Amino acid sequence: MGLLPMSADHYVYVIQEDKPSKKAPVKIGVAIDVEERWRGLQTGNPRLLKLVATFGPMTREGAYEMESAMHHRFRKQNLRGEWFSGRILRYLFPNMK
Repeated sequence: MGLLPMSADHYVYVIQEDKPSKKAPVKIGVAIDVEERWRGLQTGNPRLLKLVATFGPMTREGAYEMESAMHHRFRKQNLRGEWFSGRILRYLFPNMK
């Protein structure tokens, strides 16, 4: 009996508070269903949130490795937990206006 193939059904997402400031907090996380995750975050947040980007699909392991690398890369801009200063967007998306 061989090993089961790893499914590529995970995404790394970037969600930001939807306010007119590029410094608005940004969350980097992992989910299978990004829209469901966004809705869950929105329910517990009094400010509107917007989905900025998704990366994937990829394996669970790949998604958590990417998320961890991003958290490490932006550790100096960490606000709390998986939330970072919106300033990181200029590094993630240099052409973003």
